[in-house]
Amino acid sequence: FWGGLIGAPLIAVLCRNWPKHKILAMLSVWCFFGNLATSFATNTDMLYWLRLISGIPHAAFLAFAGLLVCEVVPAQKRGWYLGIMLIGLSVSTLIAVPFNTWLGINHGWQIAFRFVALSDILIALFIHDLLPHDADNKTKQSISEQLSALKNSQMWLLFGVGLCIITSMTMAWSFSLPWLFKTAKLPAYASTMVVVVLGMGFVFGQLAGGWAADRNANRYIGLNTVW
Repeated sequence: FWGGLIGAPLIAVLCRNWPKHKILAMLSVWCFFGNLATSFATNTDMLYWLRLISGIPHAAFLAFAGLLVCEVVPAQKRGWYLGIMLIGLSVSTLIAVPFNTWLGINHGWQIAFRFVALSDILIALFIHDLLPHDADNKTKQSISEQLSALKNSQMWLLFGVGLCIITSMTMAWSFSLPWLFKTAKLPAYASTMVVVVLGMGFVFGQLAGGWAADRNANRYIGLNTVW
């Protein structure tokens, strides 16, 4: 999470005038090297630092992917398409997380990280070959012009709401598994079912959120925050 917090704004500033498909391909290659290097970690400190470095491109990837989606789809359907894009996270929670956990348990955690690294290379190739290359605004933007967005009060309001929601969700997620195993005494294999249930919630929320955003974004942001 710290890597994402550092990486998203930093890459947004440094790569502000790059075509977005090139940014996404670069971030995927960065993830490849980060995951591959992690598989060679020899102690806990090295593992932590490598995960910090690997976390930098992840949040930036979602941010730039969302911007690209907003540019290439009709304005009245942006919420729906963003919801579909984010379903990728839910599908990975439902399928890829249990599979990679099984891979790590049966073949070693190093193999699990290397499998993810190979997936990153495949993603980079798909991005390079399949995403539109001419959707970017060719107008160059200076750093001062980009940072002027920090004067927008509505942006800070959305940032605050998002911070509260993500903080609450992350705390619930982080502490639910330890509680299930230490207090509820669930067997270890039950963790897969917990992840599947979480993924199903994400799928429903992203579809419902995309549908709602195309109708009345402010109203449904409020309702979602209350929920």
